[in-house]
Amino acid sequence: MSAQALEKAPGIDAMVSITAQVPEDAMSASLLGTDRVGHGARIRDDGLIATIGYVVHEAEKIWIGSRSAAVPGFVVGQDFDSGFALVKPTIPLHGPSMRIGSAAALRVGDPVSVVSSPASEHAAIAAHVAEPQPTKAIHRLLTSKGIR
Repeated sequence: MSAQALEKAPGIDAMVSITAQVPEDAMSASLLGTDRVGHGARIRDDGLIATIGYVVHEAEKIWIGSRSAAVPGFVVGQDFDSGFALVKPTIPLHGPSMRIGSAAALRVGDPVSVVSSPASEHAAIAAHVAEPQPTKAIHRLLTSKGIR
């Protein structure tokens, strides 16, 4: 994706990077490590961010980064059934929030953007909605459906 297209990728400015430090004696440390890195999306104007739960699970320190700053954060909550977590910066980290759409409106073949934090080398790539299929993820979870 070109730099110009990257700037126009829907939601790219709502993306943040998340770095977490987990104590060595944490139950998940031997499996997931103690230094974790991931991405999240601002989902509300007050700074609430949705991310993948294992990135911040049992974290002692969390840093949330945008294009212009990095600030400390904290876990608001985790949903172990969905695998998502909510985090929030301890001081304002200004930026837009992600426009939440409806997966029900998507059809196989519709164009979408896959985005990560703007600091990543490949922060956005063009993709298309694929036919849902059972998939085994690297962390051995079985998903029965894709985006639907």
